[in-house]
Amino acid sequence: MAAFIWMETRVEEPLIPLQMFRYPAFTISCIVLFIAFFEMVSLTVLIPLRLQMTSGADVERAAFELLPLTLAVPLGAFISGRIMARTGHYKPFQLAGTMIAPIAICALALIDPRQTLPTLFCMAAAGIGLGVQLPASTVAVQNTVPARFVGIATATSASFRSFGAGIGVATLTSLLFSKLRENVPAIAISHSGAEFLKDVMGEALLKIDEGNRMQLAIRQSFQDVFLMGAAVALLSFALVTLISNESLRDHV
Repeated sequence: MAAFIWMETRVEEPLIPLQMFRYPAFTISCIVLFIAFFEMVSLTVLIPLRLQMTSGADVERAAFELLPLTLAVPLGAFISGRIMARTGHYKPFQLAGTMIAPIAICALALIDPRQTLPTLFCMAAAGIGLGVQLPASTVAVQNTVPARFVGIATATSASFRSFGAGIGVATLTSLLFSKLRENVPAIAISHSGAEFLKDVMGEALLKIDEGNRMQLAIRQSFQDVFLMGAAVALLSFALVTLISNESLRDHV
């Protein structure tokens, strides 16, 4: 990365003009998109996994109960885009989305995953919060930079989204396995990571004498991971407060 930045500062036509990062709204909006996809993709992996581990649900049920999140994201993006086009401002939607998402993720961490309706509501709220951020932050990127940089600025923001998705899954799933090994040391020592995960998700493991204690340990592990995700999501809200509330340009 250091070599790439060094080269970009010296070539005549860089792949990513670094002067774009001098605009606070551009830099912050790229970080917001990074965090939004960090959360979104991680939740699509962790929520079904938690449901299978804590309730013994099969794959079909776990995927079905993920629908509120997956449907709420485009719904939030649609609502945000339509209203933003009328109001001519993007910051209020960034603030709303970055405020709703961490609260919803924190609620997901604290409620019992076996309580279906509260869990579905929190997933929908998280999806709305994340979805609202997407068009608002993308428009902020395009609205901030000079017209000649709009294309590369949009592509750069897409790269941040991809980085966030990959890094989010890797980080939070690694943290989950670390927490599981910490909270369930006996199983963790005698099994590899894949075998451990397979055993926890199986019905046989839920029926052993230590099943209740095992479930408490699993729920605590997921709670810690979700709270960490909520803390990361809250960072977006703090950053968005630093953006000035500018109007949309009439033309590019």
